[in-house]
Amino acid sequence: LFVVPQICVVGPPVSGKWCVSSKISSNVRAPHLSPETILADAPKELSMEATRYTSKGEVCSLSDL
Repeated sequence: LFVVPQICVVGPPVSGKWCVSSKISSNVRAPHLSPETILADAPKELSMEATRYTSKGEVCSLSDL
């Protein structure tokens, strides 16, 4: 049985979260998901609504959309 770890890397903007999480996912052979990769496959309306939050530096949860 193989369990894929679920790791969340948090930090302020431009602190290296993407780089660190990418290296971790490579080392443990788990998928690397980011808001951008998730929203790339989302319906356009949902993606645009989320962009309105993130462009202002606000946190967006799915319940807000």
